[in-house]
Amino acid sequence: MIISEAPSLCILFIFWLLGDGVYAIERVSPDVCGLVRAINRLDCFPEEGSNKQKCEERGCCWVPQDSSEPGMPWCFFPPEYATYRTKELNRTDRGFSALLWRNQSSYVANEFKQVRLDAIAETKTRLRLRFTIPSDPNRWEPPIPLGEPEKNLIKGDYNVDVQQSPFGIRRNVCSMEYNWVRSIRSPESQRDRSRPQDPATWSTNATAAIRAALRTRYHLLPYIYSLFFRAHLNGTTVARALAFEFPDELVTYKIKTQFMLGSCLLVNPVLDEGRTYVEAYVPTGEWVDLSNGARIVSVGQAKNFEAPLHVIPVLVRGGCILPLQSTPNITSVSRKDGLSLLVVLSTVDDGDEADSQASGELFWDDGVSEPLSFIHTQFEVKNRVLTLRSSMSHPDTLKKINLRETMLKRILLVGLLQSPESVTMDHEELEFRFLKSLQVVVIDLPEGTTVARDAQIRWSFYP
Repeated sequence: MIISEAPSLCILFIFWLLGDGVYAIERVSPDVCGLVRAINRLDCFPEEGSNKQKCEERGCCWVPQDSSEPGMPWCFFPPEYATYRTKELNRTDRGFSALLWRNQSSYVANEFKQVRLDAIAETKTRLRLRFTIPSDPNRWEPPIPLGEPEKNLIKGDYNVDVQQSPFGIRRNVCSMEYNWVRSIRSPESQRDRSRPQDPATWSTNATAAIRAALRTRYHLLPYIYSLFFRAHLNGTTVARALAFEFPDELVTYKIKTQFMLGSCLLVNPVLDEGRTYVEAYVPTGEWVDLSNGARIVSVGQAKNFEAPLHVIPVLVRGGCILPLQSTPNITSVSRKDGLSLLVVLSTVDDGDEADSQASGELFWDDGVSEPLSFIHTQFEVKNRVLTLRSSMSHPDTLKKINLRETMLKRILLVGLLQSPESVTMDHEELEFRFLKSLQVVVIDLPEGTTVARDAQIRWSFYP
């Protein structure tokens, strides 16, 4: 297939059809190859192992790639490559018929010397191209019935012109072209080295920002999935207005540029082009910035947050426990990589009074069983004890859910001013690390820990 440079988005199709006959190949003159612009090259040797000898044996041009034009084929078709010519062209009531022939050599063995083409305008938007061999016209007919053509077709939404030497079909599609979606390989963009305009091609910075946002979403999927469980169960919202959570703070009634995910996440997106910060209202309470771990104590006030392209300011409400997962490219992999818990204490634990609290839940099923086989685990922190209480849909749930998906690997305990003396689970010592700058204790759980079983994790300080 050759894509032409015509602004009407014309497409020139060249068909090679198998048959009999193979001939000696004539080498192409380098002067002829020089007439083909780099951006107009059509690959003559798409398979692996191309070299000058193999390329020229096919009757094609061999010009090593120009470093200024990356991605161009070295082996490409010359302007007058030996292909089919139109010998007979007859107009019909619904299009035309033509006899195609060739008497020149080809690198494809056993090519047919003659091919018949019938172009049939079946509907206003459908054109059928039927290629057959005159000696066996039914050889490639599909074994299923095709749609019936319209009986009174006046004019279709397309025009078809036949190029006779070499044979090709040019299809003109009426369209509107904007500069910001022009072809990446347009001659103009190659001459002035302008930026590619394909709307699906993102810049390096945009790609990094998209990747960061998707990774955050993948981390939060178990929490969001549990929100949908609640929405299904009793109709609560997943994404909700701030006024739903803070009805006593009247300023939240007018906020349209922020929203909550459940009752634990406050999302503050940047909505103005070029802005690298966002001014957001932070309701009363203690919050933790998900991007840098900073704890914010608010009395119900507006605050500025740094928001470069790759950062969406998201705050976690104090007193929340969020189930998290890892971030592979697909959920079928990430759900088998185990879970973590982000425990954000309601107030900072300074090692004195044990009055910090937190709570959360996880709904987990296998995603396919009907009726559902699921695990529902509730998390609660009280008196420096994290308690896991698990319930199941029926006694055979663990036989239907892959326990590997329910493994709990790590706990991030946020809001400790000093390192604890010890961390235990069911009276067994656990390994942990204290990150003083973030006020975080990272607790690594032993292999086999699962959210499908009850457990208690305790931490204590030096007296």
